[in-house]
Amino acid sequence: MSDASLSLVALTFVAKLSAGGLSLVPAGLGVVDAAMVLVLTGGGIPLTLATATVVLYRLISLLLIAALGWALFAVMSRRSGLVPAPDPEPHEPSDLTHA
Repeated sequence: MSDASLSLVALTFVAKLSAGGLSLVPAGLGVVDAAMVLVLTGGGIPLTLATATVVLYRLISLLLIAALGWALFAVMSRRSGLVPAPDPEPHEPSDLTHA
């Protein structure tokens, strides 16, 4: 990675943080994306590649992290006993009429 590309990545990150801090939209959706695309295209990256990069970043930073969080929550809930694990074998219904 060259110094120019590293500085472009750093500038894009600063633009993302700045736009996110000024945005009133949750997670800066739209505002942060536009700022990142603007910086990347200003740095010489073609518009289609800059847009694809920002979409990929959003998928990783929002969706993948949320999916990992839900998976971890499910595992931790099962281990702590908050959610019972499914029975591996079905039970025969008990006949309560012969009591």
